[in-house]
Amino acid sequence: MRVALLFLLSCLGFSFPAHAGLDEGIAAFESGDHDSALREFEPLARAGRIEAMLWLARVHDEGLEAPDAALPWYQKAAARGNAEAQLRLGDFHAEGIALPQDADKARLWYGKAAAQGNEDAMFALGELHQEVLGDVPEAARWFGKAAERGHAEAQYRFGLLLLGEAGLPKDESRAWLYLTLAAEAEVEDAQTALDVLELRLKPAQRAEAAARLEAWRKAHP
Repeated sequence: MRVALLFLLSCLGFSFPAHAGLDEGIAAFESGDHDSALREFEPLARAGRIEAMLWLARVHDEGLEAPDAALPWYQKAAARGNAEAQLRLGDFHAEGIALPQDADKARLWYGKAAAQGNEDAMFALGELHQEVLGDVPEAARWFGKAAERGHAEAQYRFGLLLLGEAGLPKDESRAWLYLTLAAEAEVEDAQTALDVLELRLKPAQRAEAAARLEAWRKAHP
């Protein structure tokens, strides 16, 4: 009923604030009032608002723990190019949530989100390639992309791969850089890995690593 009313009023020339109903829904969701959030988001989603589709999916997914109800709204928002919905749809395929587990479809949706610069999707692609597809070089490529954008967990995983223990070329001064950044972000086990690495770094490597860190900080103020 509300969708029809919104459509009728728009046809008659009435305009609405860009975030009418959306902000109220977000506030309700964040306060734990899921029923009110649904009432705000659903008519907007059915009227074609992509942001509302995503939020409606999140209410069902995170709030009500009903992934089957969330799935069609993630699919609608993802098909319309929403990167967050594409990322979560990739998770559904990767983990077999409300869908059969399918690594290829997970890679497809993560790839679409990553192409829009979503660093969490880049990290997810790294995990997928390392842990499921067994392609360590491709995992390193995606962890590296996310690490360059400041994703702390990716910095840790990329730093470990740069130690050369997975058959990749070893670069210990670069590994030190990313493990340092991950440790500063308090990623679990990053400081331990960094401590072990520092025991075997030679003076020239330490100087190179320090220069890399200085360059990183200048590039990422």
